[in-house]
Amino acid sequence: MIIGALGGLIGLFFFWPEAQPPSAQPGVSIKQEGTTTNSPNIVGSHNTVNLGGAPESPSPLSLEFRSRAEMLPIAAAPHQEIYVLGLHPKITENLSTLTNGGETPLPFPIDWPKIARDLTPAQRLSTMIWRCEITNPNSESLLGIAMTFSVTFRESNASGGSRTTDPIFAGHQHPIEIPGLKSHDSFVFYLVNESPYWTEVEFPDHAQADVVGRVGRANIPIVRVGVNSFEQLPSWTFQPSDLKWHTVSGENGNSN
Repeated sequence: MIIGALGGLIGLFFFWPEAQPPSAQPGVSIKQEGTTTNSPNIVGSHNTVNLGGAPESPSPLSLEFRSRAEMLPIAAAPHQEIYVLGLHPKITENLSTLTNGGETPLPFPIDWPKIARDLTPAQRLSTMIWRCEITNPNSESLLGIAMTFSVTFRESNASGGSRTTDPIFAGHQHPIEIPGLKSHDSFVFYLVNESPYWTEVEFPDHAQADVVGRVGRANIPIVRVGVNSFEQLPSWTFQPSDLKWHTVSGENGNSN
């Protein structure tokens, strides 16, 4: 009897069904930990697996600023808009716009042919303007690009001397805003002295803008770009204007 019972136990031992490995189930979390592998920790849940590691930082942003001296008049091609930052104590913000809706080029100032006839050779020096071009070299588009120019007006020193010794008549911060720039697009505007004063303009070294695809407003450095040091000056001083401006930048009131 004892031998028969043992035989039955032996039979149960050798013929017990083999245990099957558990099958993977949805929603199972997997966590790998250890110090003997170079593999990153893996954490998964709900059929997803995330590789550990910090997210990449966004690439740094910049704006390129190219500028050069030109002379009036500015020619607006058919169906083109020209943007002007008028320099005058009464003009303290924004850009003025000249729109040419016609089929022929339009000069700025509009009555330039008459103005040019009345100018002496010496007075033509006061028609120097400054062409500014802002370029977005980034892969992202920028919106609401705001920057500020510092403007100082000085009266001529009767005793001579340098411009820095001339008495300051007025000064202000002149903010402008460019609506937006897609990647590698540019925006052109002109600095035009419409005042009877020596006028010094300090160029901005940073701007603020919204970056498409990013959260929050960014502070973006402005990089001066030029083929020579003259085009990379941090400021520029304009001669007093000898022109009799009928209006300030076309729509802001009498100037002189």
